[in-house]
Amino acid sequence: MSELNTEIFREFFQNYQWPEPATVTFRLYYDSKGRPLYYSCEANEGDWIAVTAEQYAKASFAVKVVDGQLVELVKSVKPKLKPTGTGTACAANDVTVVVTDTQPNTQWSLG
Repeated sequence: MSELNTEIFREFFQNYQWPEPATVTFRLYYDSKGRPLYYSCEANEGDWIAVTAEQYAKASFAVKVVDGQLVELVKSVKPKLKPTGTGTACAANDVTVVVTDTQPNTQWSLG
């Protein structure tokens, strides 16, 4: 490159007014009951609240909007199936196959 080109580039970068970076708003859109619909950075129609970058990245649907605030829902503990003497008769080796009481089986119920 010639010195003239170098000087033109140097002058440009020293004097150019760079635009401010656009501000990104992380949004959670929700329905009339406060249930989450979707997360987005776009300005769409509908009710939304601003969320943090961490909340946006997590994108949890185990939340609810109450009085304009994001509230995490308490996760309920789901009972597990346990083999019992009474309950649904399933194949002895596969709990997903329901069989009759006359076939070899293991009975399962929620414990």
